[in-house]
Formats: sequence, structure tokens, C-alpha cells
Amino acid sequence: MRTAVLDNIAHADLRLRRESGPDFGDAVGQVAVFLPELPQVQREYPILFSRDQDGSASPIALTGLQPDELLFASGAGWDADYIPAAARKGPFLLGKGESDDPVIHVVLDHPKITEDAENADPIFLPHGGHALALENALDALRLIHSGMEPTRRMAAAFDDAKLIQPLSFNVQVSETQAVKFDNFHAILPEAIDALSSGALTKLSAAGFLQPAVLIAHSLGNINRLIQRKRKRGA
Repeated sequence: MRTAVLDNIAHADLRLRRESGPDFGDAVGQVAVFLPELPQVQREYPILFSRDQDGSASPIALTGLQPDELLFASGAGWDADYIPAAARKGPFLLGKGESDDPVIHVVLDHPKITEDAENADPIFLPHGGHALALENALDALRLIHSGMEPTRRMAAAFDDAKLIQPLSFNVQVSETQAVKFDNFHAILPEAIDALSSGALTKLSAAGFLQPAVLIAHSLGNINRLIQRKRKRGA
């Protein structure tokens, strides 16, 4: 992965492809999500949790039924009312400059980066200002940057309340194909119902009770994923 600090002179000719899908860096069946965007994400995507090697939980949105499958996008772009910030940022990253202040980096060999004007949007305006494509990516980066720590605290609070539990289930895509999920965790509605009054009060005071409810209710979107898969063919 070749990255560079984004510069409106050195990278004046770079453009961002409009297409989405496996050929454009979008071959992912799950994407990280952050506390500020949970109300939008839960309307369309199932929200589960993954755990790292230390056991820390992080919320993710399922975007496909396979690790490299994106059911919400095609060559024409995303087919969703809301695109999670981690996907919306595209080939841009926040990193540190010489002064340790956050600066924007671009992944130069990302498949969405091009200098071809066909079906691609400019990153910079003719006089060097940010074009709309870059502004949209920056909005996503700001959300990620501001949401990382609150999201970590939220997941830790859910673990303290023992809300996040292992989840295994099978999805029957067709008569001949089934997909097994056995490495995920979830918040089930009945786990929230079983919380003590003290645990409910603690989560509510921290501002995490409503997100827990949203995450639990998002599991109904698994059926929408299955429908998308069936429309594309098993």
C-alpha cells in the first residue's frame, strides 16, 4: 500500500472513481461502525460485534454474507440510503504530519484512485480547494476520528453489563446453499430486557442504553441481506 500526504499541487490530477464493488476496493462483507452513526446504520444493516486478540469488542455492520461480498454496491455505486463512514472515506486516511497534527493521507494504489476523467470525480477544485468528493471523505474521517473513543467506551460498557454474547446462526440462501456465522457476537433484545434496574440506569446515564436498543433491533436486517443475496443469485 503506497500512501502519501495529500497535497493539492502534487495530487492535483487525482480523481475518485464513482464505481463501487470488488474491483474498486469494496469487496468486504463487514465494515466498522461508530457510535455517532448508529441511528443511520441500524436502519439498513445488521450490527454485530467482533473481538480482537485482547478480547475487546468492536461494532461492525454486515454488508454481505461472505467475507469478500458487498451486497449493497454494484458498478453504479452504493445501493443504500446511508454508507458507513469507514466505507465512505474511500482511499483516504488520517495520519500524523511532521508536527504530529492530523493530516490527510491518500492511498495512491487504491483502485478508486485514478487520473482518468471518465466516470470519476475530481479531488481538488481547479484552484486547489477541496472538491465535493474529498469533502465527503473528510466528513467520514471526522466522524471516525471523533467516534473512536466513545465507541470503545460504549463497547466496554456493554461488556460490563454482559450484553454482548456469542452468536451462531445459519442463513439458508437457497435450497443448496447455506452460510454459517459462528465468529460473531451480538446484543439480543432479550439480553436488554434481562438487565437489572441498576445496570439499566448505569447504561442510560452513560448515554449507551439507546445505542444498545438500536443495535439489538438492527438484527432484523439480516433478512434484508438474505433478500439481496437471493436477488443476485446464490
